[in-house]
Amino acid sequence: KIRIGYVGAIADWYDAKMITEAARARPDFEFHLCGNITAKAPQKLQDEPNIHMYGEIPYEQVPAFLTQMDVLIIPFRIIPLIRACDPVKFYEYCALGKPTVSTPLPELDRAKHLAFIANSADEFCAQVDQAYAQKDNKKFIARLKKFAAQNTWAHRAEQFDAVLSAYPKISVVVLSYGDPELTKQTLHSLKGQGDVYPNMEILVVDNGSPSEALAEIHSYADQFDDIEIIENGENLGFARGNNVGLDRASGEYVLLLNNDTYVSPGSLYAMIRHLQRDEKIGAVGPLTNNIGNEAKLDIVYDNMDEMITRSRALKTGYRGVHFPVRVVAYFAVMFRASDLAAYGHLSQDYGRGMFEDDDHCNVLKQNGLSCVVAEDAFVHHELSATFSKIKDAERQALFDKNKKTYEKKWGKWQAHTYREGREKSALLCDPQDLR
Repeated sequence: KIRIGYVGAIADWYDAKMITEAARARPDFEFHLCGNITAKAPQKLQDEPNIHMYGEIPYEQVPAFLTQMDVLIIPFRIIPLIRACDPVKFYEYCALGKPTVSTPLPELDRAKHLAFIANSADEFCAQVDQAYAQKDNKKFIARLKKFAAQNTWAHRAEQFDAVLSAYPKISVVVLSYGDPELTKQTLHSLKGQGDVYPNMEILVVDNGSPSEALAEIHSYADQFDDIEIIENGENLGFARGNNVGLDRASGEYVLLLNNDTYVSPGSLYAMIRHLQRDEKIGAVGPLTNNIGNEAKLDIVYDNMDEMITRSRALKTGYRGVHFPVRVVAYFAVMFRASDLAAYGHLSQDYGRGMFEDDDHCNVLKQNGLSCVVAEDAFVHHELSATFSKIKDAERQALFDKNKKTYEKKWGKWQAHTYREGREKSALLCDPQDLR
């Protein structure tokens, strides 16, 4: 008899069909399965004469139980949830020096030289035989234990520390004017509950706020060593003000951020990943609640705590996903500093503001780069907190003037549009996957 063991949850993802077929095909296989059964299909496993179910056992008994087995198994169905799973039990099995037969979990790709991978009941039977042949191989057992020793929690902590210390520097340029509460809220989203990114400088470029407002911003920013306030002394407009910050920025990546925003957790990491993974992306923006283009999502919340919770749900399952747009709205946009150095900062042809983002996106696209919105980043936006204070007639006149300036450079301006629908999340399971 070949004793085959498993300890862990026996749930929807457990491939009961494959185990049943293997048990029937090989009466010499003796299955010993420990764990709470929470799905209907695995309950029928105990009907097979060579499958023994023990329910949950105390943790302190697990090593002794597994030591009695010849081969250990991880028979998980490859559904979306399991694709994102790193099976800790594989490291535990290796620590005991026991060969493991598993279905092709993506996280075991790096251990293919140690695990015995099976896609079907026939392959499972064959791989159990292969694993059984290695159960007393001292060299193979030593390799298993070495792999386990390299994947302890202490080792994981060292890896995390190395990753965090290697994060490239981001310069966040926050253009500020007027209302200090807005600026303080933006800074709070970046620093107030701990750093949202481990290697970051924040440059608050103030466009001539009244002295009382500026004093409030200083009072808040002075709590932190990595916030610098640059006082322009006058309103230089959107492009010139931001360009002052870009000239001072020292990061490998640069985020332009309006002072009427609140950055949701994880968004900086997400945006930088898109630039790292695709050299053809020149500008990446986040999803938001309030903007006049495709980045807008239908989302409702009453405060920033609710925003964080609800935006997290909207981002879940979209890691690494982005979609192309003609124009990224520059209320929140990230670039590589090298691209800005090569192709230029924001055009200062538009005075106080409007059309700079259209203009600059055209420059990037003219140089072979694309503009995208990240499906895994979200930034709350009050929308035009500064421009909303301008009288309607004055704002329309500025729009008309800058539109003419834009069209002289780039041809007819195309109005921004909203997106129709959204692709489903990668983690939305097909109902069949849960039966």
